[in-house]
Amino acid sequence: MLSYKIYNPAKNSNDVYWIFIAGFTGTYAVWYPLLDIMLKQQNIPILLIDNLGAGTSEQPKGKYSTKHMSELVIDVIKHLEISKINLIGHSMGGCIAQHIAITNPEKINKLFLLSTASKFDQVTNSFLISRYELMSAGIDKSLIAKATLPSLFNKNFLEDPNKTQMAINRVVENPQVLDGLHGQLHACITHNTNSLIERIKCNTCIISGDEDILVNPSHSEYLKKYIPNSNLNIIKNAAHMIQLEQTDNLSKLLLEF
Repeated sequence: MLSYKIYNPAKNSNDVYWIFIAGFTGTYAVWYPLLDIMLKQQNIPILLIDNLGAGTSEQPKGKYSTKHMSELVIDVIKHLEISKINLIGHSMGGCIAQHIAITNPEKINKLFLLSTASKFDQVTNSFLISRYELMSAGIDKSLIAKATLPSLFNKNFLEDPNKTQMAINRVVENPQVLDGLHGQLHACITHNTNSLIERIKCNTCIISGDEDILVNPSHSEYLKKYIPNSNLNIIKNAAHMIQLEQTDNLSKLLLEF
């Protein structure tokens, strides 16, 4: 069973849970700034889940897949007897969310795919592999953070020393071990739902930052082309980590969709 956290438990079985799934290396703490805003707007039930290989979930040695990771998320949803969900997946979390929407369509009320792809390209894969190689070499986590932040955040974010330090602290304090990192790396570089996303029939909101160099917005355009009931939203002045860069705008978009 994956590690999870619940806010505002549903009062009846018909309530729709908002479920948030983080990306590569991420823990559910990455969603806290967004939830602080959303919960001030609406008293909604929320479920945060740490993926296999991250946070306080198990981090076994081996090669993971986004499909298997999605099955573990579904296990949590069924264990909690949740009938309907608004599912939000960021980056690798969006890959996991795609599989959930494909295999368990009856569970999905609305689907949100943030900064993600049906198949990552060489730019993304090179970044992920480099991140793993730096960790494998025993490089100080703060140095890894400083080296990789420009691929994740835009200029405005990086010019704010408080925000930059917050992002560095997230990397330094991340409890992920090398086995978990390697497993998630394999899941990302082998992910491919190109031939499957047409099966996603729920209302889908695809979101990308206009300055995302890690997962180019063209991937979001591809998702929009092949997911039938979808729309595409490009958020300005945002790179890959939209939930931290444009928290207010993203919150508004999620709640109004």
